[in-house]
Amino acid sequence: MEFDRRLEELFREMSFSNIQVAGAAKTDPSLISRFRSGKRIPSLNNPHIPRIARGMVHLAIEEGKTKLLATICGIGGQPTQKLLEEGVLRWLTDENAGLNKPRRRPQTAVKTEKKTILPSFDKKLDLLMRTYHVSNVRLARALNVDASLISRFRTGARSPSADSWLLTEISAYFSARIAAIGEEEEMLALLVQGGASISRSGGESIPCILLHWLRREGEQSGIQLMNKFLEKIDVYRPPTAPVGPPAEITFTAGDGPTPRKVFYGEEGLRDAVVRFLTMAATQEEPRTLALYSDQPLRWLSADDAFARTWAALMAGTMAKGNRIRIIHNIDRCLEEMLEAIARWLPLYMTGQLEPFYCKKQSGQRFRQTKFIIPQIASLTGAFVAGTEDTAQYLLETDAEAVHYQEKQFEGLLALSAPLMHIRPLADADAFLRAFQQLGQKKGHIKTVQPAMSLATMEPALLERILGRSGLSEEENQSVRAYKSHVDQLFPTSTARVI
Repeated sequence: MEFDRRLEELFREMSFSNIQVAGAAKTDPSLISRFRSGKRIPSLNNPHIPRIARGMVHLAIEEGKTKLLATICGIGGQPTQKLLEEGVLRWLTDENAGLNKPRRRPQTAVKTEKKTILPSFDKKLDLLMRTYHVSNVRLARALNVDASLISRFRTGARSPSADSWLLTEISAYFSARIAAIGEEEEMLALLVQGGASISRSGGESIPCILLHWLRREGEQSGIQLMNKFLEKIDVYRPPTAPVGPPAEITFTAGDGPTPRKVFYGEEGLRDAVVRFLTMAATQEEPRTLALYSDQPLRWLSADDAFARTWAALMAGTMAKGNRIRIIHNIDRCLEEMLEAIARWLPLYMTGQLEPFYCKKQSGQRFRQTKFIIPQIASLTGAFVAGTEDTAQYLLETDAEAVHYQEKQFEGLLALSAPLMHIRPLADADAFLRAFQQLGQKKGHIKTVQPAMSLATMEPALLERILGRSGLSEEENQSVRAYKSHVDQLFPTSTARVI
């Protein structure tokens, strides 16, 4: 019996559809259709045949049909899942199946497994609209919204929340349109290509399957991530008065903590961080805290209440005159980097931070966290990457243990370089000296400023601004001197606003 007839017999006897097997096998249902009809005869080493065999076995186990599958393929005994997969593959590809000869691969070819990445909402909506020829205006009218909103959805500038009524309406609209032209199976195949894992054995309707697919979170685009970051920056307002530790936190250094306390998981780390920062915020003598962590920031970002407590404790720590020397992990993904910047930016404005980055390549096997208050306490953790939920963290106040962690941090700091130099506005002279040194270095300089650049400002415009600024004559002279200095560093022919 030839391959196409064997495959057809399997599908008929097992009562499986192309969509079901394609979803379980992570392959294209249209390819299975061509195999069944004989329009395409695969080669003996075609990678889709083992996938189809695995998909068949997976569905047979799911629906309690393993005995029937074993009978069809002549597999005896009580085979395991692995033996079933091998038996089905062997039955589909034996010498009588009429498969083409194996294709010879170039010796330089490297076998790689393609990772299926679920697209973000904007790409999903754009895929549906392009496939079924729906314009922004048509969909907007059906949903009773403005067409510009649909445009922002498609470009990634906006995204509806997972529980938004819009997702339900979009699913209903496209399901009805697809049902009207009788292309339900084709739509399911489209979703599989878009990263969905679909099984109709549960009896789910087309609108429910489509809604679930739209709700599933995919990779966010750079535009979406940047917009979220800018929204956080836009709504930030610096506190009008120093913020101390929250009133509900009663733990202080004077409570006499045990020299060594163990915490577990991300929840334990949050508890330990609260204790650690409370000790820092209640010390009478200012110190320079040492911070490093290359573990994911989920422990900080996943709990809004804790994030507010963390921000209050950090503000209280800085209000006491403490400084922070932090080694940032710049190997994070874009989303985590923007999250970290948004949380640390208000603290940068104090001028009490010294940020560094390590020049050595970060590893992928282990994660480490080191938070240190010199001579007071250390909070440390070292664990296998991906085990943050069960990781162990040690909060220690023993003098020798804290001293050891200080030396470890100094060793890491020796492998690091400054990420940026921060000059508070109150120290104008230090800023001018630093800017002068920067101007003497070779290369391009990019600055982010809250106002127009003096390097490109016409003298007449500067004088008009100073005239209505209300500054003293001494302050006006300082601005003019600074303008003259900038003009020497950056001639008008070379300075430009980006």
